[in-house]
Amino acid sequence: MQAGELVTLLGPSGCGKSTTLRLIAGLETPDSGTIAIGGTDVSRLAVPDRHVGLVFQRYALFQHMTVRRNIGFGLNMRGVPAAEASRRLDEIIEVVGLQGLEDRFPRQLSGGQMQRVALARTLVTRPRLLMLDEPFAALDAELRVRLRSFLRGLQQQLGLTTLFVTHDQAEAMELSDRIAVMQAGRLLQLDTPEAIYNRPCCPEVARMFGMPNLLEAQATVDGQLVNHAFGLRLAGVHAAADGASVAVMLRPEALRLLPMDGPVVVSGLLYLGKTVLYTLHTAGKELRVERPSSEPRFAVGQTVAVECDIDAAWLFPAPASQLTPSRSHS
Repeated sequence: MQAGELVTLLGPSGCGKSTTLRLIAGLETPDSGTIAIGGTDVSRLAVPDRHVGLVFQRYALFQHMTVRRNIGFGLNMRGVPAAEASRRLDEIIEVVGLQGLEDRFPRQLSGGQMQRVALARTLVTRPRLLMLDEPFAALDAELRVRLRSFLRGLQQQLGLTTLFVTHDQAEAMELSDRIAVMQAGRLLQLDTPEAIYNRPCCPEVARMFGMPNLLEAQATVDGQLVNHAFGLRLAGVHAAADGASVAVMLRPEALRLLPMDGPVVVSGLLYLGKTVLYTLHTAGKELRVERPSSEPRFAVGQTVAVECDIDAAWLFPAPASQLTPSRSHS
């Protein structure tokens, strides 16, 4: 990680995201290897000596303490002089917007306010690395969006080096400078949100974002890739030998529909507000196409043709016949 960067660990439950945070924080001991922060090996240091802050999914606030006392708990544990502690408390309470709530108890706060108290309690200790373990998971959708914006603004304002854990793709895309995609304890790809979405390293990463179409196509001698089921032709590829099978990722929003007699049938239509999601079927194969709702609407049962520009396609080195189904991640 770079100083001041926000990196998100993204992956399904059980992939190792939270364990990674606990290892860095010193709450778990690694079997091998080292953990370095700022170029210093901290693998064998005690938790307080690592100077990292960890905000949990459950706020873990002391119910018998006021907001101010909850936030100042870490300062008291570190023996920070009273005058300095009071100054830092005033400062962080203003930064996170908790003025006027200092004397309230956790039971008197909303979910968003409690999350800001938990965040302030960590920030007031001035950690070298801020880590957040799915901090918004227990909040409703609208509050999650508002707190994501608040956290990103605060992180950039303070220049905090931050490691964020989530299984929510939208959260990762909105917050991150870079995303580390994990699966079964392995790091699959570390890259910018744009690169992760448009240039995934493997089908497993592609499936974590949106609803990609993963199709089999055959290379032709004249530099095309052809998917015979949906009549798709991508020109100017030269990606494989003539007749070779390759895997192609096509995002639903990159595809276009044309009214045309043929074997491809619109089998489903879902209105999403700004867009319409079509499901197409032919010869037992399925394809998803997402188009602006302002365009002329196709009807269920209508036959269509599908087209796409080569720039919108992403090829994987493995042949499509080796792709295995993967469950979707919400």
